[in-house]
Amino acid sequence: MSLNYNTASVSEVEDGTTQESLYSEVSQLSLKDAVIYYQGLLAQNNLISSESSASISHEAMLTGEENFQNTLAILAEKIIVSDEELIHENE
Repeated sequence: MSLNYNTASVSEVEDGTTQESLYSEVSQLSLKDAVIYYQGLLAQNNLISSESSASISHEAMLTGEENFQNTLAILAEKIIVSDEELIHENE
């Protein structure tokens, strides 16, 4: 199983400016918060146990990989724009 973690980088948008990397500290903190919230939702709906197993099964790794790839796809669709950029755009 091969993982490609190099999917987020600085990219150029149509007007020639650059879009901040998904790996920025703010984005990392926001994603971490989202993961914690997601884990809480799974627990509230009795979809996960409060305890972990001693080892990770192959099936669990495949499920985790699929969730990871889906998360990357969702993040790739998001365009994060700062408030300052919105204010400048609206002037």
